[in-house]
Amino acid sequence: MEFHLLTGGVDAPQLRLDLDGGSGTAARAREAVAGFLTALARTCRPSRRGAPGDILIVVSELVTNAVRHAPGALTVSLAHLPGEVRITVRDSSPAAPRARPPDLRAGTGGFGWPTVQRLAREVRVVPRQGGKEIHAFVPWDR
Repeated sequence: MEFHLLTGGVDAPQLRLDLDGGSGTAARAREAVAGFLTALARTCRPSRRGAPGDILIVVSELVTNAVRHAPGALTVSLAHLPGEVRITVRDSSPAAPRARPPDLRAGTGGFGWPTVQRLAREVRVVPRQGGKEIHAFVPWDR
């Protein structure tokens, strides 16, 4: 796991995390993001109690979906912008996420994408050469 935390300069603080997409990827992403959010809260406190938890849930869902549906390496980036945190997950699949009925019996999911859309102020899917990027903007401060 490669982890870069930028705390100075333009658009700081920022986080970039390169992951292999293997077992434990979502847990490693959550751990790194939790560290980023702790550092961010020291310089810019969230205006809502749920903001850090919302960001962790969005990251977890996007990374889990990338591991499940886009084989190989992925990159997670976070940047503090005025009033929000931008979460970007870049993966190898060109297919956009789609909502599907939640599966309460077989445990095959269906909850993640609606959760991301509910917690984020805005979600964008951007096609890129060799895959896509998903940008989710989650409120942080006023």
